[in-house]
Amino acid sequence: MNYSERMQAYMAENGINAKSVVYLTIAREPLERIISGNKTVEFRDFSDFYVKKLFVVSDGEVVDAKPFTHILFQAGYSANSPRALVEIADIKVKLPEDTAPQSAVGKAMYAEAEVEGFEQDDAWIGISIGAVLFTE
Repeated sequence: MNYSERMQAYMAENGINAKSVVYLTIAREPLERIISGNKTVEFRDFSDFYVKKLFVVSDGEVVDAKPFTHILFQAGYSANSPRALVEIADIKVKLPEDTAPQSAVGKAMYAEAEVEGFEQDDAWIGISIGAVLFTE
């Protein structure tokens, strides 16, 4: 991942290690909602790609979330695309057989998943977003 000089400086000043940042592309409209604080959970399909990207997997089983502390969202693939560096508050997996969340964070994720169009029997990965730290 190529970071702008400004973002590199911000990360260095705030002790953010590039290895603790996961890069995810996102459409512009959801990115704007994240930046404004109107979107607090980013959802990804429960697919092999995202499971391997976000979780430690052993013998085909999800063991734990990888030690990412931040996400760099980028709206598109152009070098000039808008970006936002945000904190990861939590990551949860929802499987089709999961019907009732077990925590307050889980309840908030389920509610936002419903607003985003997910059905009760859908599987997804929910990333609870903390503070938006840097935008460009």
